[in-house]
Amino acid sequence: MVRPRRLRPSFALVVLVLVVPALLVTPGAVAGFGGGDAAPSGVDEVAGAAPDDTTALGTTVVVPAGETTSGSITASGSRVVVAGRHEGDLKLYGGTVLVAGNVTGDVQAFGATVRVTGTVGGSLVAYGGSVELADSGRVEALFNTGGSRVLLDGTVNSSVQATGGRVILGESASVARAMTYDARLVDRGGSVAGGISQTNRFLGPLGTLLRGLRFLPVLAPLLGLVAGLAGRRWLPATTTDLSDRLAEHPRRSLLSGLGGLLGAGVLAGLLVVSVVGLPLVVVFVCLAGLGGLLGLAVTQSAVGRVVVRQVGIDRVAGVGVDSLGLLVGAGVGLLVGVAVVVGGGLLSVGGLGLLTVASVGGIGTVVARVRETDDYPTLTSRFG
Repeated sequence: MVRPRRLRPSFALVVLVLVVPALLVTPGAVAGFGGGDAAPSGVDEVAGAAPDDTTALGTTVVVPAGETTSGSITASGSRVVVAGRHEGDLKLYGGTVLVAGNVTGDVQAFGATVRVTGTVGGSLVAYGGSVELADSGRVEALFNTGGSRVLLDGTVNSSVQATGGRVILGESASVARAMTYDARLVDRGGSVAGGISQTNRFLGPLGTLLRGLRFLPVLAPLLGLVAGLAGRRWLPATTTDLSDRLAEHPRRSLLSGLGGLLGAGVLAGLLVVSVVGLPLVVVFVCLAGLGGLLGLAVTQSAVGRVVVRQVGIDRVAGVGVDSLGLLVGAGVGLLVGVAVVVGGGLLSVGGLGLLTVASVGGIGTVVARVRETDDYPTLTSRFG
C-alpha cells in the first residue's frame, strides 16, 4: 500500500498567503472610503476661507461653516471641504472633497473621493474614484457616475445614471425620477419613484461583462472544478503531484506564480505594441484565462486534500474517498477545496483578491513543475 505523501505544517501559511494580501489589496466592500485618501470626517482640521474663483493644486481648500463664497473652485490633487455655503461650481481632479454645507452649482469630480452630507444644488457628476451620498445628503439635479464605486443613501431630486463601476442603493435612498444603470447594482431597498432599469446603451457588451463579474466568485471555482476533474481523469499522477507540491511549498509556488505573471505581462505588452503581434492578443488572453483556471484547480485540489486529511475524513467506512462511485476521478478533497474557495471568494472584503492569489499560487506550482523535474528553482529555495 502506497502511503500518501506527508504534508508539511507550512501549508497553514497558505491561508495567510491567500487572505492577508487579499485584504490589503482589495477595495472596501461598500464605497471605498477606507484607503489612504479617505474623505475627511470633519472640518476642524483645516482653516481659512476659499476666495472667489479659487484654483488649488495639492493644497487644502475650505469654506468654513457660517461663511459664503462665490465663483468657481477648481482643485487638483487637493482636499476640499465645504462646510458653509458656496455659490458656484466645484471641480475636482483627484484628491478628496466633503460637501457638508451647501454648493449651489454643480459638483464635478474625476478620479476623486467624494462625500456629500449636505446639499448640492446642481448636478453631481463623478467619473472614477468613489462617491458617497450620505442619508443626510441631497442632490437637486442629475446624479451621474461613470466607473465609480457609489454608495447612495441620500436624496436625489432628479434622475440617476450609473455607468460601469459598482453602485449600492441603500435602504434610506430616495430618487425622485428614474434610475438607469449599466453597472453592478446592489439594491438594498431604496425608493426610486421612476423605477430602476438596466441598459446597455452606455457600455454595450462591456457593461454586460462588468455585471457578470459578480458571478465570478462562484463561476471561476466551478470552472476550476471542471479542469480538476479533467486532470484527475486523464493525468491523475501529475494532478496529485501538483497539488502536493503546492501544499508542501506554498511560498515557493506563490513566488513562481508572481514571476510567471510578470513574464506574461511583459509578453502581453510586447504583443500590444507590435503590429504583427496584435492579432495574437486575443489568443494570449484566452490562454491566460485557461492558465488561471488551471492554477485555481491546483489550489482547490491542494486545499481540499489537506482539509480532508486534517479532519480525518480521507476514508469513509474504511473505503478511500477517491474510490467512492459518485466521486471517481475527483475525490472528496477536490469538492471540499471548491467549497472552501467559493466561500472565500464570496467574502465582501477580499473575495476577488483571494481568488486571484489562489490562481497565482496554482500557476506557480505548474511553472515550477515545468521548469524542474524534482527540485524547485534555486531563486526561490531560500524561501522554503
